[in-house]
Amino acid sequence: MENTPFDLTGKVAVITGSSRGIGRSSAELLAKLGAKVVISSRKVHACEEVAEGIRKAGGDAHVIPCNISRREEVEALISGATKHFGKIDILVCNAAVNPYYGPLLDIKDEAFDKIMGSNVKSNIWLCALAIPQMAERGNGSVVIISSIGGLRGSTVIGAYGISWGGRTVMCAAALDRRISATAISGHFNDLIPKMVTPSDHYTAFIQTPEDYSFFPNHAKLFTDADVLFKADAVRRALAYAECEKADHVVMFPRMIMKDAGEKMMIAFFQTMFTFGHRPWKVADPDTRDHMGVGAFNMVRRRVYEAVGTYQALRFEVVDDMKLGKVVKNAGYRQRNVFGGDLISIRWAKGAMGVVRNLTKNFFAIMSFQWPRALSTCFALAFLNLMPFIGVGLAHGWERLSYAVALLTIFLIYVGMSWKSPVPPYYFLLHPISTTLFVYIMLRSMTLTLWRGGVVWRGTKYSLAELRKGMV
Repeated sequence: MENTPFDLTGKVAVITGSSRGIGRSSAELLAKLGAKVVISSRKVHACEEVAEGIRKAGGDAHVIPCNISRREEVEALISGATKHFGKIDILVCNAAVNPYYGPLLDIKDEAFDKIMGSNVKSNIWLCALAIPQMAERGNGSVVIISSIGGLRGSTVIGAYGISWGGRTVMCAAALDRRISATAISGHFNDLIPKMVTPSDHYTAFIQTPEDYSFFPNHAKLFTDADVLFKADAVRRALAYAECEKADHVVMFPRMIMKDAGEKMMIAFFQTMFTFGHRPWKVADPDTRDHMGVGAFNMVRRRVYEAVGTYQALRFEVVDDMKLGKVVKNAGYRQRNVFGGDLISIRWAKGAMGVVRNLTKNFFAIMSFQWPRALSTCFALAFLNLMPFIGVGLAHGWERLSYAVALLTIFLIYVGMSWKSPVPPYYFLLHPISTTLFVYIMLRSMTLTLWRGGVVWRGTKYSLAELRKGMV
């Protein structure tokens, strides 16, 4: 896979429950990144279908069927993977079952035991069998897939939720101890357990769970699912936060840009974003400047609770920025940093991809006020297009002021080229990107007013409730 900080060439990954859903997607992505993968679930034919697709795409996949509720099959999975590929570098504990649907107090012992055995105890077996060889080599990764069901109650899948909570606590305990020598004999330098909880970005568009207190550390990281992390990104961010005594750390990602349209549009967006939010002033407690980005918002848990959690932002379209606003307004310490290659993201495909991505957000940035949106369009056009027009139409010394304005814009692109792959000569495309951004604003305003709200993932949020929920 191109333009990613990850390279898993030579690594071996075992993924349980990988014949469909999250497990299948995980296996296919790991294979694209170069890993040799072991596909496993109860149904061998379903596994073979996934493996064949990976092989056709140029990957290396091996099938070992396994019912995770049976220890002998779990042992055969780990020993078979090790025998076939020689080692295991990555273990993804994804498989789970739920044979019961109904009130928790009516569940039969057999069903409860099956849920706990398959969803919790099997992960202990898998870790106990796979981790020692990782420990011996001094590196490895264990990923435990959890669920939002482990964070909130349910009237019909309570036992299933309890099992997800067990997986969460299992990984939390490992994170807390760093799987040290007290947990496993032998030296342990670089084996880090990871927990993945689908739907972990709590906004109104995804219902907000009330209980998030299980986290063993004192910080919460909010990120987007398509952000690529280097292994030590979070550790370094935590170290920086402690050094700076920061309550909220924002890390700017490296933007992956593959064509001229993306570079042109993202360069303009970064310029407007920088001067609109003045990141160099965010750390100053005497200013109102604040910061937040969807790629990396890390906030101390006590601060997150104090500002009302994402419950207070449940009707905010630009919730990432507004998290920074409520943290700053509450008087907490905020810092933002360039992440370099620690985190990366391809934000959009092509110039029109940027147009589509920003259509939902732009009118929200204007607080859903059409006079403000129109005046912003005029200001964007005047400040960014007039220097190009004036230097060609003006005469004599009248051109000087326009030339100075053009030089200023060019120097902005020069400075941007030091931190991004956008060359300075993209300055010549500035009039085109300006025109497209004016179009985005007008398009966002028109669609939102026409629809009477914002449509997000099939749900419509009315302008009345969005305006009422703004912070």
